[in-house]
Amino acid sequence: MLPARMAQITVCRSLIAVSIGCWSNGDITTAVQRCQSPPCILVGSWTNLLRDPNPDLDAAIVGDNPIPRDKVLLWISAATDLPTLAKLYVLTGEHYYRIQPNLGRDSTCDLIQRYLLECIRQNVTNQAQVQDRWEATATLHLWFRRLVEMEGTSDVLTKAAHSVTELFLTNGEEVRASIEQGFLEHALETITLRPYFEHWSSDPRLQEAWNRALEWGKAHPDFTWKLLQQGLPRARQE
Repeated sequence: MLPARMAQITVCRSLIAVSIGCWSNGDITTAVQRCQSPPCILVGSWTNLLRDPNPDLDAAIVGDNPIPRDKVLLWISAATDLPTLAKLYVLTGEHYYRIQPNLGRDSTCDLIQRYLLECIRQNVTNQAQVQDRWEATATLHLWFRRLVEMEGTSDVLTKAAHSVTELFLTNGEEVRASIEQGFLEHALETITLRPYFEHWSSDPRLQEAWNRALEWGKAHPDFTWKLLQQGLPRARQE
């Protein structure tokens, strides 16, 4: 299990990396505002995407024409592997406004959740286009942190928190450590996110992780989010 401080470093570095695609300039406020509309989109800027048996999806990513919503929904429902989910994650982020009509919150958020949790479960480390376990937990925290500031997203957060819980309970120590240290500790830094995981406090299978994460969160109120706000402009200048 990684020490909490090492996980903190990993989280902050990953948050900087996954947020680059949101930038319009060096102003983090502008970047965050840009990423807040439409809801649930987390932009990732990747190149050299893996080839797969779906040339239409590849063409849609590199093209500039409108993309039919029904086609995107079909690609999402047919996706069975993580590289394809990674492409769809990019498509519904960087190219969201090319999807006509609007893909919608539920479909977008379901895809983000599915992709990030699979990244955590599988921990692919040899494909730059796919986030590894610790990068995905950092991205998951950033996604939760932005959602909680938006109106009408409680149902999305509740569903996602349930899925995170299931992933934790049905996997081994490495997955559990990454969820606790890479995601939960930092989610619980934010008071408004704590109710979505408070049920962990009364479940014997989850209590220890909850207590450790809550202790960290209370001692570091919004620490990771503030660090991101301070670190992104500085990292871009470097």
